[in-house]
Amino acid sequence: MASRRTIVVLGGALAGPAAAARARETDERARILLLERAGSVSYAVAGLACRLSGEVASAADLDSRKAAYFRDLYDVEVRTGVEVTRIDPRRRTVTAGGRAIPFDALIFAGGVGTVFPAGLAEGPGVHAFRNLADLHAVEAGLRTARRPAVVGGGPFGIEAADALARRGASAVLVERAPRLLPSWARAAAAAAERGLRAAGVEVLTGAGVAGVERRKGHVESLLLDDGRRVPCDLVIVTAGVAPRTALLAAAGARLLPSGAVRVDDRCRTSLPGVFACGTCIAPLHAVSGRPAWLPQAAIADRSAQVAGSAAAGGGERLGTVLGTVLLRAGAATVARTGVLPVEAHGALVTRVHGPSRDPFLPGAEPIHLVIRHDPRSGRLLAADAWGVAGVDKRIDVLATAMAGGLSVEDLARLDLGYSPPFATARDPVNVAGAVAAAVRAGLASSLSPAEVNARSGSLALYDLRTPAERREARIAGSRPVTLAALRADPGSLGVPRGRIPVFVSRHGKRGYLAVRIARARGFPRAAFLAGGIASWRAEGLPVEGRKP
Repeated sequence: MASRRTIVVLGGALAGPAAAARARETDERARILLLERAGSVSYAVAGLACRLSGEVASAADLDSRKAAYFRDLYDVEVRTGVEVTRIDPRRRTVTAGGRAIPFDALIFAGGVGTVFPAGLAEGPGVHAFRNLADLHAVEAGLRTARRPAVVGGGPFGIEAADALARRGASAVLVERAPRLLPSWARAAAAAAERGLRAAGVEVLTGAGVAGVERRKGHVESLLLDDGRRVPCDLVIVTAGVAPRTALLAAAGARLLPSGAVRVDDRCRTSLPGVFACGTCIAPLHAVSGRPAWLPQAAIADRSAQVAGSAAAGGGERLGTVLGTVLLRAGAATVARTGVLPVEAHGALVTRVHGPSRDPFLPGAEPIHLVIRHDPRSGRLLAADAWGVAGVDKRIDVLATAMAGGLSVEDLARLDLGYSPPFATARDPVNVAGAVAAAVRAGLASSLSPAEVNARSGSLALYDLRTPAERREARIAGSRPVTLAALRADPGSLGVPRGRIPVFVSRHGKRGYLAVRIARARGFPRAAFLAGGIASWRAEGLPVEGRKP
């Protein structure tokens, strides 16, 4: 009879327990030991904000799977409050409490830790927001705090600020970059900021935190590096995270510059017998083909299934990742998938704005999409989406299309579900694909809002919207025109010599039609403003007219 395998799992929260459970499903005879330094073994990290908002009735609901659960259901031996100080891959042991624990396979699920900005340190009134202990500390502070501050305007910060607003707190969010979500598409980030402001969150950007001011031991204000003082009585730090992989590094594992551990498609590290999963790993990105550190719950769970199976002798393999993110920001939902905009070198960008369901029904809300694709192959590279309703469905469709290597032409042809309460017959996803395919085929040329703004001296702008729409908001220097006039007398445009006619419409559709008409009537260089005035305003570019 073969000897009994010993599998040691380091780390709790989501990934470690999930890996231990999958290891048991794969090998019923193995001895499985889970070691966790905290007092809780398995809790829903992604649910912390939902408890903070009051949508989850009790923190205990996030910590329902105790050690006894894993012992009774999976026959996993769980030890909490255990600090592992060394991994010895040669001897195949881990050291905890001065004692060496042997293993046949080790699953490392060390997770990530909060990065505190220089000038801030965890202490009374200043807390991270990554685990149940952090949640308890923040909730205790909120019993008396009247103005909590969130430091960091990335996804974790937006989640925390949104949760505080839902709780009814008067919160302030501070981000050192010029805007929230600095690595996202500008328009999506602007939508998140508008959503938070509308929910009552004060948003301060372009200023880092230099320190905290206390009075009689209590937080009184944040000190910003531009000299400002921000009154607050509780500070929640969400400025960033870093992989907790020091044990792997000390054992000789190969890490990326970020500190994340590179794993193969079976979640194996460079150390023999050592697997890794969770938010500390860097699997391959589906678009770039390079290792990508994306500390997200869905990736953590998927990698835990693979690591647990592989450590127990199973054959599961980890696919590529996209980093698909969904965030609430007040009434708005913002989402993205694929490579970051700065990584989509040479990509063509398409902007569309369409209803979430048939407009003849009440409650049809705009959905805004920005997709990036390869100009040669048409393959999707990235997508951003925002709106009030239906954003989750569209970003999941786009992520699936991206994972499957679909082109924009494929996107235009997708057969998506239709019923008036849920969607339109031609879904915004289909529209985005069709517009991108038309531009790629050379049927029309588009210019982004940033390009039109930067090249205004070489362009002639023509506004196709109604007089009422133009009074609401117009781009300086644009002239009104109608499709009928363009068809009847294209010379009436009076395009100045050397300038390119660019057509502006509400969402881009009329602009596209105008380009087709203009090209057929002797204006081969005509272009349209991608996404129309909706995209121009979403980018925060200046308009003339009434205040919105």
